[in-house]
Amino acid sequence: MANSTKGGQAASRGGPAQQASALIARKGDLPDPIVQAGLTDRDLSDATDPQSQTGYEVNAVRLEADGDRDSAQDMIQQGLARYPDSENLRYEYIQPWLTRLARGTATKEVTAQAGKLTHSADAVVRGTVLASQHRWEELRTLDDSLAEATWRDPWKLDAVLLQVQWRCQDEADATTRRQRGDEALALIDQAVSAQPAIVLYAMRVQSALTARRSNVVVESIWEYGHGLFSDSSLEPAQIRAALEELLQVLSQQTGADRLRVQEVRQRLLNDIRGLTQ
Repeated sequence: MANSTKGGQAASRGGPAQQASALIARKGDLPDPIVQAGLTDRDLSDATDPQSQTGYEVNAVRLEADGDRDSAQDMIQQGLARYPDSENLRYEYIQPWLTRLARGTATKEVTAQAGKLTHSADAVVRGTVLASQHRWEELRTLDDSLAEATWRDPWKLDAVLLQVQWRCQDEADATTRRQRGDEALALIDQAVSAQPAIVLYAMRVQSALTARRSNVVVESIWEYGHGLFSDSSLEPAQIRAALEELLQVLSQQTGADRLRVQEVRQRLLNDIRGLTQ
């Protein structure tokens, strides 16, 4: 039986949900090679050839990891010019601008390239627009298309996040919501094993809250809190605020193992103190 959580549906829409949304939004704004790559399970046999399609992708990720976003984007553009039919390069070209595409403020070139995407990549673009407008039922209709993405596709992580988002926002009855939460947890755990991006741990907290699984919430807070504390791309004040929100969520997990809750709370408090030193 699922463990109970204090605060119910309201708690499930608290801090972690907003933090996850912020992390999703900033994937294209901050260099994060884990999120960008889509290369973890990809065949890299021709990556040593800088003129190959994969070579352009790999070198762009390396540049981004080094903090040279402009050169990374130039590399993708060069690759797309050489391989104009490459769905991977096209998606990697528009991926940093997904938020602007959703807002309708992307450049004409980015919008045109996004319009050429097909199948699951196109579903990610359309789903991003729907998620930004909180049109969860319509996003749900794209689930089968999103599920077609594989870890060989650079948009797989974005597809998973969209699949998880609508499940955590489902307005169905309590039983169905828990079922959706369990589905979201399964998607997250599969994704973490392939590509352990910090945004996945944020969404794991949210998914566990939706499923009303207190012990899973606690363990997810442990992992997510550690990831936040280690994230050098965030300001200490941002990390502190996020950790304090996690403490509030942790205090609501009345059905969880008390000793483990105390251990996780102490770690969060230690991390918060460490940020002020």
